[in-house]
Amino acid sequence: MVLTPDLQVDSLPLMDRRGRQSARVSPTWARAGICLTIFVLLLGWALIFPYSGDGDSVLHYLNARAAPGHWDRVLYAWTRPGYKIPLALFAVYGIFAAHFFNALITVAIAWNTMKLAEELKIPHPLMAGPLLLWQPFVFALGTDTMTELPLALGILLGVRWWRNGLRPAACLMVGFLPSVRPEGFFFGVIFGLMVLLCAARNLRQHANPSPFREIIRAAGLLACLATGLVCWALLCTVLAHDTLLVLHNWSWPPQSYRFYGSGTIFHYAITWPWYCGVPLFALFVLGIAPSLRRPMILPLVIWITVIGVHSILYWRGWFASCGLIRIMACSSPFTALICLHGWNEARKRLSQAALRPAAVTFSILATAWILVAYCVTREHLHCLPLRRCAAYVQTHHL
Repeated sequence: MVLTPDLQVDSLPLMDRRGRQSARVSPTWARAGICLTIFVLLLGWALIFPYSGDGDSVLHYLNARAAPGHWDRVLYAWTRPGYKIPLALFAVYGIFAAHFFNALITVAIAWNTMKLAEELKIPHPLMAGPLLLWQPFVFALGTDTMTELPLALGILLGVRWWRNGLRPAACLMVGFLPSVRPEGFFFGVIFGLMVLLCAARNLRQHANPSPFREIIRAAGLLACLATGLVCWALLCTVLAHDTLLVLHNWSWPPQSYRFYGSGTIFHYAITWPWYCGVPLFALFVLGIAPSLRRPMILPLVIWITVIGVHSILYWRGWFASCGLIRIMACSSPFTALICLHGWNEARKRLSQAALRPAAVTFSILATAWILVAYCVTREHLHCLPLRRCAAYVQTHHL
């Protein structure tokens, strides 16, 4: 994926054979082109590595494949019903269908990350799409049957809808995120606090405040935040005859360090360059200061929540927090926005003549980094000899 530095928000010029500007591509078509490129790249990679061997990906796939007719088996905390139920509709058709579903999720994240960058008025918002995929763990999870990217899509939509005034929809979305990953509980607390703070602000700003109206509005939004958990409990009641099934069969005891270990509270900060990869980490560092502005408050709060919560959990050895760096993909859209600020900062420091060569060089290095990083991970290579073994067994009727 090689991109020039001239990806603008308004439109992209196309040149005819004589070098004259002949047409302009709308931002919508430009986003669609980037998303299509990401989609094709991810599905092509999934053909080479149908089973990643990463974490619980195979178990999630098998659980989803067996779910139809046994829906009570996907209602536990580990099985992530908010993700597993829609995945099951694809997994019954095989692993590639499951990859197809997850590729759609990744493409949706890329589209909405670019849209959010545009709404935040960050220059060159189309670059947010590639900057999402250039995160090695986003690429690795792009078609995988893991839950980090579904959660990233959910919180990204919640942020966008909240900012655009669609607050009931935002609260409904965030309310279902605990059933996708446990981080969703913390996002629910953040949005609950925002509901209360907005209600208090509205009461202060109006000359003749109507406390009853604000209370009703806030209560309605808080009810939307609770809807996801209520639906989860109802499903447990109807399908498993145990309303508190999740609590009765919690997958991670509080003192999980005995089995999963613990480490320094700075674990994720120390390993952050590995999460980003060297090319992207340079942009991330450049983008920290420019991203500290008012419109970025909510994205930054989400990003800090993910890395902060997991830093504390791994430090204390709570709730099976293994220090897995891939978990940071939960906040990958907001990492891409910080890197986008770094991209724009780098543009300011380069001469006009150096922009295009620098952009091409960077895009080649970033793309090579995610491909090589995937291939040097041993778990990703395990499926290759296993496929040959399975083919041998099938061919010889063993």
